[in-house]
Amino acid sequence: MILLFGDYIAPRAGSGSFTEKYKFNIDEDKLINAIEKFKQDNPQFVVPKEILLQNRTTHGLRMDSGYDAIRNAYGFTLYFRQKAEAMTFWIMQQDINGCEVGLTVITKGPTFDTMKLLYRQLSIKESKEAKNFFEEQFLDKLSIKYEKEGNGLPIVYNWFH
Repeated sequence: MILLFGDYIAPRAGSGSFTEKYKFNIDEDKLINAIEKFKQDNPQFVVPKEILLQNRTTHGLRMDSGYDAIRNAYGFTLYFRQKAEAMTFWIMQQDINGCEVGLTVITKGPTFDTMKLLYRQLSIKESKEAKNFFEEQFLDKLSIKYEKEGNGLPIVYNWFH
């Protein structure tokens, strides 16, 4: 009984539990193209070249955009100058009806030296603030309808943290 209940209190293994997910009812390629166009139209969201040259990757994560064959997902990093931080997320085709976006990592500092996973290395409050900022400053501006799927953590976990 304690072991069964423990799964509802403590997060499950794997980084998927610490990802804020969103469902889009469009094809992955269309969403990727919309994001690329957004970055072209809004260059303030592009990771500065001087940072890319210094840090091609941080902890194994791409600091620009591109396909990750290991994860079978397309990854993006957006830079938010006003906060001096970047947010890394992935896009993955889920089925013929749409794709999923997963916000996973917040990287702070001018050289991306402080990488933190949502809900794991950031508090619940910090993670929710980052999630809201991501939605307001980026997802809502895409003008593509999406559904919030949540963070994958057991509900009870959020109560105690």
